[in-house]
Amino acid sequence: HSTRWGTFPRTPAEVPFFECHRAFIDWMAAQIASGAMRNPRHLWLAIRPNGPATPHEITRLELRICDRMGAPQLIKAVTALFEARIWQVLENPSLDPLSSASDAELRRLSDRNEDAAARSSLEATVVDWTTGESLLAADFAARYIDRVTPTAEAHGFAAELEPLYDILRDGNPGQRWIRACAAGFTPREVLTEEIRLLNETDRVFDPECVASP
Repeated sequence: HSTRWGTFPRTPAEVPFFECHRAFIDWMAAQIASGAMRNPRHLWLAIRPNGPATPHEITRLELRICDRMGAPQLIKAVTALFEARIWQVLENPSLDPLSSASDAELRRLSDRNEDAAARSSLEATVVDWTTGESLLAADFAARYIDRVTPTAEAHGFAAELEPLYDILRDGNPGQRWIRACAAGFTPREVLTEEIRLLNETDRVFDPECVASP
């Protein structure tokens, strides 16, 4: 349920799967030269490589499809899922998607999945690229948590994944807000309650931190 994903669409509109770092550097240089990108950070994707001197120096991958998460334990959980998947891919080269499908096929699939997730998040119907199976995003996420848990255990941070099951059970903030409005609460009431809950969360980590409702 990402408002930002529709407000800031994928830019440039066509972005390939990069086979290596050199391919990323050359592609970005061509985009800037053509005017499709204004600078090296004019790249709005669900997942973006970045660093202090991108594209030449990459120090991080940024997960950008999610809107704001207020609870630190949930941010850690999503980060742990992301990190475990990266370790899994690094340690098992056979997981390379380009070994099983063409760049064009993967782009069509990932674009559809991302757009569906932005509209309906865990209630979206997405496609598992490894099997071609259509399933709910919540089930897709649960499957990936199960798949990466052994890798997270091997690297010592499997416990950080636990809050993800709370999201799968209770829904993410966008889903909860929509359910509350459907039950008769006004958007103002929903947001006021969310501010109160965020204040409680903030006080756990910083007793002096208080936001105004």
